[in-house]
Amino acid sequence: MLVQADKAIYNKSRMRDIPLKIVLIIFLISFIPRVILLAAVVKINHGDVTMLVGGNDGYRYCQEAALLSGKSDYSRAHLADTKLREYGIWWDVPFYPMFLSTFFKLFQPSYLLAIFLNIILFSLSVPIFYAIGVTLLGETGGICATIIYSFYPTLILNSLPPMAEPLFLVLFLSAFLCFILFLKSPEIKYLILTAILLGLSAMTKEVVLPFILVPAIVLILENGKRWKRALKSVLVLSIIYAAIISPIVIYNYNNSGRFVVSGKMAAYEDCLKKYKQVYTFCGKKSPLPKINALSIFSLDYFYKRKHFFCSTGTTDLMRLAGCDTSGLQKVTNDPKSFLIALKKSGLGWMAYQLGTLFFITCVYLSGFCGLLLLIIRRRFKEAAAFLLILFYFLIAYFHNDYSRYFIPVIPFLSILSAYFLANFPHLRKS
Repeated sequence: MLVQADKAIYNKSRMRDIPLKIVLIIFLISFIPRVILLAAVVKINHGDVTMLVGGNDGYRYCQEAALLSGKSDYSRAHLADTKLREYGIWWDVPFYPMFLSTFFKLFQPSYLLAIFLNIILFSLSVPIFYAIGVTLLGETGGICATIIYSFYPTLILNSLPPMAEPLFLVLFLSAFLCFILFLKSPEIKYLILTAILLGLSAMTKEVVLPFILVPAIVLILENGKRWKRALKSVLVLSIIYAAIISPIVIYNYNNSGRFVVSGKMAAYEDCLKKYKQVYTFCGKKSPLPKINALSIFSLDYFYKRKHFFCSTGTTDLMRLAGCDTSGLQKVTNDPKSFLIALKKSGLGWMAYQLGTLFFITCVYLSGFCGLLLLIIRRRFKEAAAFLLILFYFLIAYFHNDYSRYFIPVIPFLSILSAYFLANFPHLRKS
């Protein structure tokens, strides 16, 4: 476990001892508040849930799923008409639309169904994350990490819209758990599952397509001089991973002549190569600044992307509650003016904004202290692994400032934060 320096980092026996009733309780603790929130939105907006769809991405995922389900007539009549293809291939990687289309075949396609499924998916990711927390941190640390993850402000609203993130979390966290178990007990089944789940994760969010390099590096570092064992593990991981993503790459190459997993990936590549500009789905383009990886550690970088790092979702919640947020939208980039305008909307909203900001600040500070504690305790491999993962996602989303792109960082930040909090009583005694 990570909790005590003289203990092993992993504790597989603890994970296996998690009772089913605990898993169910953890699922319901996440599921019930989000269902209540959905019910409130439905009631306030007289059955209209389009405010929860989340813009073009949500509309597009639903339309793709409706077309794949064979209910194209319903798609044209009831779903927003969005751009689905680029370069003759699907704009998105296929796994989430395929998953959604399965339920659209069983039931009538609707935004409400897609939103409800995402609530279930995110709630399923919470017990998986709890298993990771218990395996790494022990019971106390696992509970602490799960609370942080489940109620992190960014995940309160972003777990509802019909986007790929909830399914991605289920797959990606499951892959992470299997990889941890493989490092503890190098059974080939865990490595195979890791590769399959990572492949499906890449078919859900193409941002993790190169992520296979991270577990490969960790395997090399973990095995040290046992390079043959490391090479064998990396080969198994790579071959299975390639087998998962190859069909869509081959299909897209036959239809577009591009070795890509989606039209989005092809468009982004073209912008980087030809126009040196960032491409958005709405067709807007903005100058692409010079990429300096070290700039992610600057205060200016954090301030300019405060919505990415410190989103509270207050404005979105107010809009869902039927409040007029036009005044807040005008001053959203000025924190002082935003708080003044928010105060006029009611003390309750002010309390929520300040409370969530305090929560996020505490998580950041404790996460940073957790990373320092790993280094102080000479847990250099663990510290390097967490830094590599965090650095990967921050670089991958270097030019995106939407809060939902921060979601892959939250599980790892929660673990580091819980590591420090779980060790804090021991640190005070020593």
